[in-house]
Amino acid sequence: MELLTYRFSFSLAHYPIHYWLASFSFLFGALIALCSFLFYLKFLKENKRSYWYLSFVLFLSGLFVNEVVFTLPLLFIAYQLFLFAGKKALKSLAPLVIAELIFLYLRFGFFAPPLSGEYALRIGGHIFSNIKGYILWSFNWPEDLRTQFISFWRINPQFVHDFSVYYYFFTISLIAFVLVLLAGMILLMLNKDRRTNLTCILFYAVWYLLSLSPVFLFKGHSFSYHMPLATVGFCGLLALLLVKPLQKLNNKLLQTLVPAAFLTVWVLTTNTGIEYNSLIHWEPRRAAISKKLTDCISSLPANALYKDGVYIVLSSENYLALNGQDAVNVLLGSQVKTIYFHGVDLNCSGSNIQL
Repeated sequence: MELLTYRFSFSLAHYPIHYWLASFSFLFGALIALCSFLFYLKFLKENKRSYWYLSFVLFLSGLFVNEVVFTLPLLFIAYQLFLFAGKKALKSLAPLVIAELIFLYLRFGFFAPPLSGEYALRIGGHIFSNIKGYILWSFNWPEDLRTQFISFWRINPQFVHDFSVYYYFFTISLIAFVLVLLAGMILLMLNKDRRTNLTCILFYAVWYLLSLSPVFLFKGHSFSYHMPLATVGFCGLLALLLVKPLQKLNNKLLQTLVPAAFLTVWVLTTNTGIEYNSLIHWEPRRAAISKKLTDCISSLPANALYKDGVYIVLSSENYLALNGQDAVNVLLGSQVKTIYFHGVDLNCSGSNIQL
């Protein structure tokens, strides 16, 4: 359990959430989903309806937080099929499915989400590229490295040349992590409990894939902040493959040193990933631009506003850093507009920020 907790806490996939508040719903939604799942387990094991009601209430509230909660009924089914040895309670999931159908009707009927551009849902080869990206992020690869692939396997040679230290560090660490986990899997399959071990492996793999299933179909919208709930499944798989084989060896020294070494390297990849992201990731760059622009806007005297507007040089970074009109509306009131224009800055010099 400690290994799972530390691995989840030091996941580089959480990096964007610290810079972009809008993505916090994925972390909060995963927390609600996990609490709902734990109460459902209590219901299955103790057959107390109070636990089912707690799970159901959390599930309903989670639907309004993040779409990832929609996968919960499938996770409940997966747990009962793979791991639960008691009496199945699949009928108890009917209210959850009904609630989801009602929510989907209201969502798409009255508040339809965007389904074009980068949010377009398609079936094609991009699904495998998305899965590859999420797997790499699960092994603590920085988010931006996924965009450097010029084919399914090949990375941009110019990027490798310019960032060779980071590229080789993350590649070697990925290979090391995979080899360690493969060794753990082989040891588990050689054990007399191989059937039980295989069932646990399949459950965590199914959890991982189901948790990400709502975003696999997006053709151009794939980000690591989608991953908190899937990371729980990945951490469970990691703990199983790393810890359980060591328990069978009955060697306390190895049981201590191997997880400690694994976590040390893991934290090192996280720190290196943060260092790399500070150089190239769009979020720290945009956060710096946003801070400079909002500091400037907040300090503007009333007579600096031109026709009830704040003039900002038009650039994609300035526009996104202020989220269009939102930043100025929050700071100065909805009556004050942000006027983006081509030319010399009249108010704040956001487009010329040096990072």
